[in-house]
Amino acid sequence: MGEEKDNCFLNEIVKKCHINLLQKSSKLALAYLVSRGITLGDIKNYNIGYISNFLENIENKTDDANNFNKWLGYRGRFVSKRIVFPIYDEVGTIKGIETRALDQKSMDVLDKKYLPLVKDANLHINDVRYKKFYLDKSKYTACFFGLPSALESIWKERSVFLTEGIFDCLSILKIYPNCLSSLTANINKYQIMWLKRYVKRVILIFDMDKKGQDSIERIKDILGDDLSVYSVQLKNKDINETVIKNGAKELKLIIDDKLTRFF
Repeated sequence: MGEEKDNCFLNEIVKKCHINLLQKSSKLALAYLVSRGITLGDIKNYNIGYISNFLENIENKTDDANNFNKWLGYRGRFVSKRIVFPIYDEVGTIKGIETRALDQKSMDVLDKKYLPLVKDANLHINDVRYKKFYLDKSKYTACFFGLPSALESIWKERSVFLTEGIFDCLSILKIYPNCLSSLTANINKYQIMWLKRYVKRVILIFDMDKKGQDSIERIKDILGDDLSVYSVQLKNKDINETVIKNGAKELKLIIDDKLTRFF
């Protein structure tokens, strides 16, 4: 997936960040992703990238480009040291990007063998862990992480696993190809319209904190009259944590067992 369907400047940004992630200078970013169960195949399939110390502002006179430069800050000072996840629609057109701060707090998940890489990284605590940018036209469309690669399976099954975060989505995709991330605990009206068009069944696997559980009840209220909505709850805080601790096979066993109680 990830073919460039248009000439949007954001495609070039994603390409540069993807190439940057695969450089020796990005060892810590790669170590972080590996520690969270992300493979080289995942990185290539989803065009995952990395903004290191800076990213040059772009020369483009469109409103989207101007907004991007403001979001970026001078030479990318607002978004330095961040993992980059591109967001595409069903046909592979870029809609936006979500970035994840690579900071001191995120190092909690790092495998011990990679800890020496942290010493010279000069990481800090970041108040904004997830920072997103969407093209103006994309504010009125349904944005999910995982499209278009999951679309065929979703349409075939008329069913979708829905997670909050991208890392959780990538974990589920190792065992179920019909999974998307809503990119937030709340779904908007465009995502609701999309779900009603494509699926008959939604399986929510959200975080176990109060925010995640409140969102599950809200989504059930919103979609319950039109779709079958189920919720799978895990013992660990989230899906990715379960995969890191127990592996993808164990996660599948847990989910399969819970699904047999629903249908």
